[in-house]
Amino acid sequence: MFKNSRKDGAYALPVRAGGQDEFFLAVGFPVASRASPPPQAGDEEIAEKRKLLATLLPKYRTEMVAP
Repeated sequence: MFKNSRKDGAYALPVRAGGQDEFFLAVGFPVASRASPPPQAGDEEIAEKRKLLATLLPKYRTEMVAP
């Protein structure tokens, strides 16, 4: 998953290319607006999203690269 090293939150800019918008909608945590604070997900929710992310990577021809 994306790791934010900042203490004040971060934003992702999904790009509509080959369904990447659908990918981000599936694995992200929705917020009400751009000005909303970052969502506070629990460990269980994050673990579920990681599993989902791993299963969706091939479908969206996306690769996660370790830092």
